[in-house]
Amino acid sequence: MLSKVQIDEHIKALGGDAVHFRGSGGTWEVILRPPQLKDWDFYLANRENAATKPSALLILIRSMVAYCGDPKDGEKPTDTFDRLRQRWVSMAEAIGKQRRFDVFVGLIVDDEEKG
Repeated sequence: MLSKVQIDEHIKALGGDAVHFRGSGGTWEVILRPPQLKDWDFYLANRENAATKPSALLILIRSMVAYCGDPKDGEKPTDTFDRLRQRWVSMAEAIGKQRRFDVFVGLIVDDEEKG
């Protein structure tokens, strides 16, 4: 499990534009970078289609993985993510339900009308 300092260092190395998520009890952790526009557009095109909806969020979040805890030697972060999902099958769904995820991708805006 990364310390606060290590998390900050990873995020700084990604240009400061990243967000960290950790599973309950530290069972898994990831740092996500912003999605590329093509990946976001793919998600938007597939999230309402009954046949593709179950995998749309997973594909989006997997494309954003910059760090995933517990890597094996030479393993890319996405490979670690895939391996950890064999046990923690709902990692992407758990991340996608977090308000911080919505804020990070820009789905949350401030209501300027409120004073």
